[in-house]
Amino acid sequence: MSFGVSLTGLNGATRELEVRGNNIANVGTTAFKRSRVNFGDLVSTTQASRPGPVPGIGSRVLGIDQQFLQGSFKSTKSVFDLAIDDEGFFVLSDKVPAGVGAEADCLFCRRGEFFVDAEGFLVDSDGRSLLVDRTPTDGNNVGDPFRLPPAAGLPRASSLIDFGINLPANAAVSTEVFDRNNSDTYAVATSVRLFDSLGSPVDATIYFSRNSLATPDDPFNRWTARVFIGGQQVQPISTDELIFGTDGLLAEPSESTEFAPFNLGNGADPLVLNINFAANTSQFPRDFSIQALKQDGFPADQLDTIEIDRRGNIIATYDSGRSLDLGRVLMARFTDPGQLTQLGDGLYRSTRRDNEIFGYPTDSGIGAVQSRALETSNVNLTDELLGLINAQRMFQSNAKAIEAVSDMTRRMTDRA
Repeated sequence: MSFGVSLTGLNGATRELEVRGNNIANVGTTAFKRSRVNFGDLVSTTQASRPGPVPGIGSRVLGIDQQFLQGSFKSTKSVFDLAIDDEGFFVLSDKVPAGVGAEADCLFCRRGEFFVDAEGFLVDSDGRSLLVDRTPTDGNNVGDPFRLPPAAGLPRASSLIDFGINLPANAAVSTEVFDRNNSDTYAVATSVRLFDSLGSPVDATIYFSRNSLATPDDPFNRWTARVFIGGQQVQPISTDELIFGTDGLLAEPSESTEFAPFNLGNGADPLVLNINFAANTSQFPRDFSIQALKQDGFPADQLDTIEIDRRGNIIATYDSGRSLDLGRVLMARFTDPGQLTQLGDGLYRSTRRDNEIFGYPTDSGIGAVQSRALETSNVNLTDELLGLINAQRMFQSNAKAIEAVSDMTRRMTDRA
């Protein structure tokens, strides 16, 4: 019996030494989580049925638990190095078709060392893709392997112009037939830079002519807005008249003014414009001014930078200053992280769907993401060395006990 008791102690000490040694070996491993051996005592079934204290028959290893405590951060220079502040795991997959969702066989990790491979995918060191939700606003938590956009951003033709202006209330009524080359036939004019489907700049000029003053019979001030590109007028589908009340505010149109498709004659698609004057347009007794001007077209431009904010939003900035939201890092948390299966290299697999909760950084229970940083191991080297000494003493003590029992047995045998 004594041999067996001490042997269980030797086995436990060996396992403790293995776990402590593994912790120490991974003190420099990114996002490594230390493990702990849980021990329990053994009591014989017969003796356990007796009242009062009974002698035990040794110890056993109940299990090895990982301690998912937060590691500290170290700064790096790569925007694709990501650290999780608080709970949560990155979601990874092999290169798979788009539309990998929460029900897919994903892998999870906290190790945020990601790289751009030859095909533009953001992957870990073994080529597993980081999953990103391209449309996080719909709340479906559907992840796609993240791929960098092309170095040159595709152009987009202008279609909507938000235009807020003040037309001078003291402008004279135009009595002559409109002629864009004769400034006496219109009150004011301004130009707007647009873009065609090829990304080429297109300059449009808008001429404003005053048609009438408000009267008791017609209490409105009426203007006409004519749009020209080059020497040709862009024809309106709806009215091109601007109607102001006697309070100086725009009464009509209340919606965007639509224009017929305009053929530029340069190989680009016809330009289809809508101008929204209702945003901030007025007629007050002051000089003509532009109070708001925004159009939705842009040229082909070069990718400048990629940034990832603490909420996991991936934002591309182009050399024109235009920013594009590429999606949001998909993450997961677990009601019981101890149920995860370790695969090595900081990877885990979940075997229980009811343990998984998918979301995004800063969601409830999921930590924020810090770019240009990596989480270090949560191993405390001092504690591990002290634990290693205790495990070594435990091994030596059990070995000494076996030696003592062996010596007693030998002496008893010699006397017999």
